[in-house]
Amino acid sequence: MGFVGIIVQHIFYLFIYLVIRKCKYSLYYGVTVICISVLGIGGFMGLNTYYGLLLLGVVLGGILLINKEENYEIINNNSGV
Repeated sequence: MGFVGIIVQHIFYLFIYLVIRKCKYSLYYGVTVICISVLGIGGFMGLNTYYGLLLLGVVLGGILLINKEENYEIINNNSGV
């Protein structure tokens, strides 16, 4: 059952990357996910610990804040306002 959880977790992170892939600096999110998944932080802490998720959240938040104006325009154009 542990492998199913790992697969579902990585599909979730892949889906987030697919949502933000057209944003500026979105490559940093993909690199961070791969590095933390494979290497961990210091070789010990991966994406199943608080510190790994915190680092990933900071990267995702930074990407979303950098592209705030573009995301706002995309949401308004799709809402039909």
